[in-house]
Amino acid sequence: MCPRDTSTERVLHPGAEGQQPLKLDAALTVEAWVRSEEARAEAMQVIAVQWELRSQMDCFETYDAGDTEGLRTQGYFGAVFDGRYVYFAPQYDGQERHGKVLRCDTAGQGACFVLKYMDCGHNGGLCGALPGPSFAVNTAGGIRNARANRNPGPGWHHLAGVYDGALLALFIDGELAGQGGGGGPLAPSQAAIQVGELATGCSRFRGEILQVRVANIARPASWIQEAYQQFKASVSSAER
Repeated sequence: MCPRDTSTERVLHPGAEGQQPLKLDAALTVEAWVRSEEARAEAMQVIAVQWELRSQMDCFETYDAGDTEGLRTQGYFGAVFDGRYVYFAPQYDGQERHGKVLRCDTAGQGACFVLKYMDCGHNGGLCGALPGPSFAVNTAGGIRNARANRNPGPGWHHLAGVYDGALLALFIDGELAGQGGGGGPLAPSQAAIQVGELATGCSRFRGEILQVRVANIARPASWIQEAYQQFKASVSSAER
C-alpha cells in the first residue's frame, strides 16, 4: 500500500493495548482501513487516538455539573462540542437566568490527535448531531478540526487525516471531505496510541479495523489517493 519513504511511520493493529507513542512535531498523517457495522449518529466511534483525557468519568456520580465553581445550575438549553471543549448553556441557577456559559475541557496534557468514524451524537432534546468522520489535532494554537458531516455508507472505507502545521485535511476514499486552518506545531504527547477506542475503553468502533498507519509527515493528496486505489483493488480482488 504505497512505497515506503524515509519518514517515521507506525503501523498499528486493533487489540494491542497502549501502543507506544510516535514522536510528532510539525506534521502528521493518520490512515485507517475500516468497515463499520453501525453508523448511528448517536454514537461516538473512535478509530485511532493519542489523546489523554483530563479525567476518567465512568459513572454519573463522578462529577456534579449542576454546581461548577460556585455557579449553581438547574437545567440546560443545550451544549456544543468542538473536539476538545464542551460548552454548556445553563437554563438558570434556581432563581434567575444568568446567561453564563460553562466550558469543560476534555483534554489532558497528553492530547495530540484523534481520528473518529462518528463524532458525538444528539442530546435527545435538541436532536442535534455531528454525523460522519472527523479528524482533530491539538496544536500550539489550540484544537483544530476537520469533519465530513456525512455518513460514508456501508462497506470498506479508507480514511485519512493530514496535518502540516498550516492546514488540516480529512479524506474519505481518496477524496477531500473536510479541511480547516492549522495552529502551528502539534502539542507534545507521551500518551499511548489507542486503536478502536479511547484510553478508558469507551467510544469503541463498531465494526472492523484492518489497519492504522501513523506517520510524522504530511502525506500529499496523491499519496492518499494511491493508498485508497490500492486498497480498493485488494478488497475487490478478495471479494471475487
